[in-house]
Amino acid sequence: MAIEDLLHPLLKHYLEAPRWLKASAAGHAYAWLPQSLRLGSAYNTFRGELAASQGAVAVGDLATRKLEATLSWAIETVPAYRQYRSLLARSGDPRELLARLPVTDKLDIKRDPACYLSRAMPASRRLKMFTGALPATRCSSISKSTARDRRSMHSFRTSAIESTPARTI
Repeated sequence: MAIEDLLHPLLKHYLEAPRWLKASAAGHAYAWLPQSLRLGSAYNTFRGELAASQGAVAVGDLATRKLEATLSWAIETVPAYRQYRSLLARSGDPRELLARLPVTDKLDIKRDPACYLSRAMPASRRLKMFTGALPATRCSSISKSTARDRRSMHSFRTSAIESTPARTI
């Protein structure tokens, strides 16, 4: 587990701290931590996968395989996506499957947050998250991903958006 996940409960205090404290003490202390501790052990696995992928086509294939695994896992384990199992069975390209899935609105999650939690992950892996939206749509939710997973997905989404037609996103 990455240290960000262990420190997450303290985030509120960090954000409320004076700027000089964040910039000096906390920032420098964090920077002194070894990268393996800051990012978690799975980050090295992710970097190894990228290094083993020679060229843009191989990285694109890796992203496609990861998208396929993510969609399969979500459809099989998250109640809100259970109804799309038939799409999973007949879809060859995960980008086509993603294009067929509905966009989940924040209000859907707010109405029934438990419906969007995977049944395959233990409650001990949950992180409480808050959105930064207008009060009418502000949402508190539970994430079962780690901070490292969110960074990896951001990188993945960026590469997927750059290589995928706009209508698919």
